[in-house]
Amino acid sequence: MIRRYGARSIYFREDHSTLNRNRTVKFCNFLLQKNIKIKWMCETRADVLDDYGYVQLMADAGCSMFYIGVESGSPRMLEYFKKGETVEQLQKAFKNIRKAGIQTYASFVLHAPTETHADRALTEKLIETIEPDYVGKNSYVGLPGGELYSQLLQEKLYEYIDEFGITYPKSFFKNVKKYYGDSEYFKVYKKRRFRW
Repeated sequence: MIRRYGARSIYFREDHSTLNRNRTVKFCNFLLQKNIKIKWMCETRADVLDDYGYVQLMADAGCSMFYIGVESGSPRMLEYFKKGETVEQLQKAFKNIRKAGIQTYASFVLHAPTETHADRALTEKLIETIEPDYVGKNSYVGLPGGELYSQLLQEKLYEYIDEFGITYPKSFFKNVKKYYGDSEYFKVYKKRRFRW
């Protein structure tokens, strides 16, 4: 890709590019041995970044940024999402990442069912603590098939359901406007037909 297309950086768009540690180590060592110098980014989870040596190897091999779905700074909400990670793991991972010189994009889900102001305050506190380079605050929507989706339906915690079965929690548009402003992207949703 470098030779044929002049690639200067690569983004590996997998939900969890570093799931298989052996594959990641092999990949990084290959880039280093072949002296392939290219910046790359990937999506990962914080709980696999507790080993600084592992993070530094990726940095040495050209990794310049991680996209991490942090989701929340509230231990209660992390359990609610069944995230399988703790606030302490998140803090340790971001410390290792910063030390290795890799940038971060931290993604958060806000306004999920049962989330309180106190939960959101803990998220803001975590953002201040881990100091990501970029922050994405996403307003929760219910996707068909999950436990949270079933809860939204059973407890009638939504304002609308679109033609794909996606549920929009109460105050969705108000929350979206708070995080994204008057983005044209979200006006598309307003034009769709909703089942009330």
